Amino acid sequence: MTCDTRQPRLAWEDRWSQPELTQLLEPIKEPYRQPFEQLIERIDDYAEVERSLDWCGDAWKWTIHYVLHDGSGGQGQTLCYLVPRRDSPVICIPLTDQLIQKLPMKRLGKVVRDGIKSAKCAVSTYWATWSPGNRTEVDQLLDLIKRKHKLALAGKPEDN
Repeated sequence: MTCDTRQPRLAWEDRWSQPELTQLLEPIKEPYRQPFEQLIERIDDYAEVERSLDWCGDAWKWTIHYVLHDGSGGQGQTLCYLVPRRDSPVICIPLTDQLIQKLPMKRLGKVVRDGIKSAKCAVSTYWATWSPGNRTEVDQLLDLIKRKHKLALAGKPEDN
């Protein structure tokens, strides 16, 4: 007789069952869990931003997707993605050339500047990613999200 030694799937990995937010956050290891929860808490407070859980394929699996709506009823613009990986959760902030040109790069934190500089570009969008592990990194990323949010509300629809 064989013993089944497979571990049960994490809620993040189960494509066929949409998890609750708490199910995604519980398995995240420290030092990443608390900063990741802080990001969610602060982004949830932004005006005209809607949070959803979306299946994003094998790479990102169940992902927290924040969309900015301008009230016109049209398709919203992605503000950011939070990928709740157990060992190294990721925040991805898609940026267009137009948006990057409007950002005051010298005033952004080093972590954010480095992430933007090393972002991969696909379909005219720079996919900047970070794995924040402390409060300082979270604050720098929240500053970038706040700037993107403000610019997007001020200048629809050119930014992604």
